[in-house]
Amino acid sequence: MPIRPLHHAHVPALAGCGALAIGAGVLALADRLPLWSGGAAVGVALVATLWTLRDARSASATRLDRLRAQRRARERRRIRSGQRLSTLQTVIDAIEAPVIATDEHGLVRVANASAERFFARREAPLVGQGIEELFTQGDLLRLHESAATGPPASGRVRLQRPEGIRVFEASAAPALGRGAGRRGVVLTLRDVTELATAVQLKTDFVANASHELRTPLASIRGAVETLRDGGIEPGPMQDRLVQMIASNALRLEELMNDLLDLSRLESPEATIARDAVDAWAMAGRLGTLFDSICAERNIELAFELDPGLKGLRTDRQLLEMILKNLIENATKFANPGTTVRVIGRPVRSERGPDGVRFEVIDKGRGIPLKDQPRVFERFYQVDPARSGAGRRGTGLGLAIVKHAVRNLDGSVGLESVWQSGTTVWFELPSCLGTPAKGPKKPQRESGAKSTP
Repeated sequence: MPIRPLHHAHVPALAGCGALAIGAGVLALADRLPLWSGGAAVGVALVATLWTLRDARSASATRLDRLRAQRRARERRRIRSGQRLSTLQTVIDAIEAPVIATDEHGLVRVANASAERFFARREAPLVGQGIEELFTQGDLLRLHESAATGPPASGRVRLQRPEGIRVFEASAAPALGRGAGRRGVVLTLRDVTELATAVQLKTDFVANASHELRTPLASIRGAVETLRDGGIEPGPMQDRLVQMIASNALRLEELMNDLLDLSRLESPEATIARDAVDAWAMAGRLGTLFDSICAERNIELAFELDPGLKGLRTDRQLLEMILKNLIENATKFANPGTTVRVIGRPVRSERGPDGVRFEVIDKGRGIPLKDQPRVFERFYQVDPARSGAGRRGTGLGLAIVKHAVRNLDGSVGLESVWQSGTTVWFELPSCLGTPAKGPKKPQRESGAKSTP
């Protein structure tokens, strides 16, 4: 009987049956051999079988190693993907502006930490909510819809926040999505309230300054043209026109000085001095400055300065500018026969040197409650008719006070009762060399007093 070689198709069965199957295969092979072949034929068949089996085991091990390598590669890709997602989330969370990514159905899929804080008052999780559940403003929803179906869109929207109305620059950019006609959207909200306010203030400032300059210039021009034409004989009318020119020229000079003061105070390069200030000498200078107006309006100007102010150290020019503007307002609106009081005293501090507090108090018509929040704005004037002196200011005095106090790291405010009077106060921190030892009776010094 001829010897038939073992076919490779037999190998998987042999490899799967283990050692007993191999032995059985060898015996079956031996039964097929002729007698004359003897042990040599059996040995040859056994060697061939073992050789084929070794190749099969090697191939199986190779396939197993390949599977293990593929599994390790998938695991490494999964880890790298997780690391990339974590890094991307960290980058998004570092953005101060709220960032929200929605899918093609308008559902939130990604939100950064700022967006979570933006909607902190909502009970439901941010991810998974619809864009229309988060926002009700039509302008913002239209920007989102535009980016979902077309090009990127942006615009300014006003949103109600716990602290009040805020202005946001909203940017909506399309992202890839599975929808046929719609895409996901990345929505960013940047708070530009301060910028919008600054732009509006600049616009208002230019308009108001132009108006304030135009009025006296028109008066001067009219008076000059009348005098130039020669139609006015020397007398009361001529004197009135000359007085008009002089008063409006003075008004222009005051306006220019106030504008320059305000510009210097708002400059980031403004320097602040910390020198010793003699409060009593300053009170004397201010009293002399307002002698004439106090005499004209039958007003007394009284300074009440605490002895604890002897160690005062601050910027003398700014402090004097603040008090000058406050006293000017008080003497302008105080009722005749009353006293304008300027009070200065130390303010205790637990963490460092004591500060000071000044109050300028008048007994006049006061400021209506609705106007009080705006009196520190540039060119804002409650009512020119309030002035008992018949003089109209530039509308910049309290704005100068606000900026000067801010440059000295202080705070300013007012308390006013209609038809009773106004108290404007400001506090400057850490400007006394030694802490105050306790309340003392303030010294009273009259800077100016008129006689009826």
